[in-house]
Amino acid sequence: RSYTSGFSSSRADVLFQRPDLRRDVKTLRALASAEISSGNPESAVELLERALHAQIAEVGERNVTAVDVLAELAGAYLALDDDVSAMRTANHALDVLDQSDGISTLSRVGPNTALSEIFIAAGDYERAEELLNEAAEICRKHVRRGDIQTYHALSALSLLRLAQGRNSDAENVAREAL
Repeated sequence: RSYTSGFSSSRADVLFQRPDLRRDVKTLRALASAEISSGNPESAVELLERALHAQIAEVGERNVTAVDVLAELAGAYLALDDDVSAMRTANHALDVLDQSDGISTLSRVGPNTALSEIFIAAGDYERAEELLNEAAEICRKHVRRGDIQTYHALSALSLLRLAQGRNSDAENVAREAL
């Protein structure tokens, strides 16, 4: 399955002359992040697609790393102002997460928080709130207070509530995050 919009990156092609980098998912994700930071979302999309294909070839699609790569890919599409591809990819990531066996409840916190950012950027506050509420509830039950995952989930939920004009709720969640 391909998620590209047909972009080609000469920098990415040069990097993939090295066989050790061709399939290293972690390296590909780091390079994609650097490309986003450098204002090159087209290259990031290509790198993340390669990372996703390498991940699928190695262990299949139904795992947290594949979901994380899909979330990053959705973010790269947003950087390209391709909301349709971003939403399609984010929804696919959620489908993979829901269908994956062996993913612990706690492992949903990071992907839920990351994917909520995609939905917020696309204006789907309802879906983002659903994901963040789930992440916050998991953290409240399974993660110690002060953990970075809890902080990220609760601070994102607080910012969403603020954007929705629910200032009192936002303040309460922010206090809980701290």
